[in-house]
Amino acid sequence: MNMVIHEIRQYLKSTLIWIASLVVIIVAFLGAYTGFSDDAEAFLKLFEGLPPEVLEALSVDLMNLASLNGYFGYIMLYIVLSLSIMGMNLGLNLYAREYTDKTADFLLTKPVTRSKVVLSKLMAGLALILLINAAVTLSAYIVARVVEPGGFDTRVFLLISLTALFVQLIFFSLGVLIAVMSNRIRSVVTISISTVMAFFIASMVSNVIKED
Repeated sequence: MNMVIHEIRQYLKSTLIWIASLVVIIVAFLGAYTGFSDDAEAFLKLFEGLPPEVLEALSVDLMNLASLNGYFGYIMLYIVLSLSIMGMNLGLNLYAREYTDKTADFLLTKPVTRSKVVLSKLMAGLALILLINAAVTLSAYIVARVVEPGGFDTRVFLLISLTALFVQLIFFSLGVLIAVMSNRIRSVVTISISTVMAFFIASMVSNVIKED
C-alpha cells in the first residue's frame, strides 16, 4: 500500500493540473451552449455548408447537435482526445521512469516481488484515472444543469461521459505495455501524443470511408 500512495503522490500534482485545465475547457464549451441554442438555426446552416466528409470526420451529427446531449457528445470528442494523451502518458511514466531515472535496480533490491511492484503502480494509475474522470463528469454535469435548467436525459449524459473512462483505460494499458516492453524510451510525451493522434486520425478516416 505504501508504494501505491507513493506513486499517487508522485503524479497527483500533474493530475490536478490536467483536471483544472479540462474543467476550464468544459466550462467554456458548455457555457457557450446557451448562445448556441438561442441561435441554433444559424449555426446548423453554417455546418450544413461544410462538405459531408468533413462532418463525418469531425463526428458532427446535425440531427442531434441542437440538443444538450448532442452538443456535449460533440465536445466530448476533444475531451476524450486530451484524456487519452494523459492516460497513455501516465501509463508510460509509471514504468519507464524507473529506467530513465535509473531507479529500477534499486527498487528491485527491496523485499518486494516484481508482481507487487507492477500491481502497485497499476492501482495508483487506476486511482488517478478514476479521480480525473469523476472530476470531469461532475463538473460537466453541474455546468450542464446550469445552462439547461429545463432538464436533459441524465442517463445519456452519463453514458457519453463514461466513454472517456473506457478510452482512457485503453490508452493507459497501451502505455503500460510499451513501457514494460522497452527500456529505451527517450520522450514519453512524444510517444503519447503521436500514438493518440495516429489513432485519432485513423478514426476520422474510418468515419469518412465507412470502413473499420
